[in-house]
Amino acid sequence: MVYVKSFLDDLREKRKINLERSEEYVNEVFGNICNNIDSLTFISKLKTHDKYTYTHNLNVSIFSIAFATCLGLGAENIKIIGLSGLFHDIGKMLIDQDILNKPGKLTLPEFEEMKKHPVIGYSLLKADHRHQTDVCKATLQHHEKFSGGGYPDDLKFSEISNQAMLISIVDVFDALTSDRIYKPRIDLHRALGILFNLKGTALNPVLVDKFIKFLGVYPVGSIVELANGKRAIVVEQNNLNLLRPKVRIIMDKNNKYCSAEDVDLLDENHVDDKDFEIIETIRAEDCRVNVMSYLY
Repeated sequence: MVYVKSFLDDLREKRKINLERSEEYVNEVFGNICNNIDSLTFISKLKTHDKYTYTHNLNVSIFSIAFATCLGLGAENIKIIGLSGLFHDIGKMLIDQDILNKPGKLTLPEFEEMKKHPVIGYSLLKADHRHQTDVCKATLQHHEKFSGGGYPDDLKFSEISNQAMLISIVDVFDALTSDRIYKPRIDLHRALGILFNLKGTALNPVLVDKFIKFLGVYPVGSIVELANGKRAIVVEQNNLNLLRPKVRIIMDKNNKYCSAEDVDLLDENHVDDKDFEIIETIRAEDCRVNVMSYLY
């Protein structure tokens, strides 16, 4: 987080990117995620401590690295994707702050100004010849749409880089699940539903399906209610059955807090027990649960 904030501040003031530190950051994230794929959930904790502008690039980079790792992409490609996620919105740093921080809907001229950020970011990266072409291209193309109609160049599927198509999915997901100055975040299930509805139009349908599977039906951090009335937080996926993750029970059937209890819903003691089926998801705001306090 300290790195991302300083890197964006340096960009505002000096219009200069520290490529060496960027690569060190991406390599460190890649190593951590290889050790524990569910470590990406710490992103949610970071969001509560800093502004959207500073955390969004970090979030997209980490999620993109984790997703690319799950897809089995090679280390060099994952590094490109991680850097692309980190840099994808750097052009916004040179957009008028009044437009970036406007609490209401942008006017048409303001939106046209905002739409310049991929080109600005591309120009910043391209000016430093150390940046790989694929990273520059992903920064330029992350708002292009699978079926056309995106910006800045109205490209279609065959013209958009694979890195840009991956980054665009993660970009949309993080934007939907983050508090922004003009729109509050939505819950994970609604966000996944929106991604699903964007398949084949804005987003690559094959990658969307794989991203949803990667996150799981009940993503880590989701609050769920079991058939026995107890409430729990999803702490880890079970890839053999995404409908039965590992959970941490935190509230009893009377909706009162209880001692945390870890339960594997795919464990032989629970897999056929109807009482331990998930019946619905619950927003944290509706049950006053600080999710991160139970995950760390």
